[in-house]
Amino acid sequence: LAKQESNVTQVVFATLSQHWSPSDRTLFEASFDIPQDRYVRQLEGQASGNAMSGDKTCRDHPTKCAEANLDVQYMMAMAPWANTGYWYIPRATSSGMVDFLIDFVERYVTAQEAPDVISISYGMPENFVSRTALLMFDVQSMKLAARGVTLLAASGDDGAAGFFARTPRNGKECWSVPMYGLQATWPASSRWVTGVGATV
Repeated sequence: LAKQESNVTQVVFATLSQHWSPSDRTLFEASFDIPQDRYVRQLEGQASGNAMSGDKTCRDHPTKCAEANLDVQYMMAMAPWANTGYWYIPRATSSGMVDFLIDFVERYVTAQEAPDVISISYGMPENFVSRTALLMFDVQSMKLAARGVTLLAASGDDGAAGFFARTPRNGKECWSVPMYGLQATWPASSRWVTGVGATV
C-alpha cells in the first residue's frame, strides 16, 4: 500500500547554514530498514550557490548538520516513498520565513502539482515577529492550504517559557517570563500551521 503512495511529495525547509549529509541519510535508512529508493532534491538555492548538502561539511563542521540531518532523515522515515525536497534560504528571520513562503507560493500555487507537506523545524517567539510578517505569512499559508498543502512547524524546545529561558541572564533562569510572559513559537502558532512539539 505504501508504495502506491509514491506520488506523495514533502519539502524540508532549512536555513542557518544547515547542511544535510547524503552518507548520514543512507546510514540512517539502512539502520532502520527504511527503503532507499527516494532521494532528496534541492529545490532552491543551487542557482545561487546554496546547495546545502555535503558529507565533507558535515564531517568538518558537525553543528552545521544537526538540524538539517534530523529533518531530512525523519521526514524520510515518516514517508519513505515520498519525493522529498530541501528548500534552503540564507536568512533566518521572520521576513526570511515570509520570503520563503512567498517564493514557494509563487512557484506552486498555480503549478499543476504542489507538495503535500512542508516541514519547518525553525521558529521564533511570536511577540518578536512584526504584525506585517504575521499577516503576510498567514495569507501565503491560506493559499497553500487551499491547494491542500499541510504546513508543519516546530513549536520549540523550551515549552511556554520560550528559548530565552535556557540562557541565564544576570544569574537568573527564566528571566524572560516576567519580562515577556509565556511565549507561543511562530510560525507554529499560526492558525494555518500544525504545530509539532516534543518538549520533555
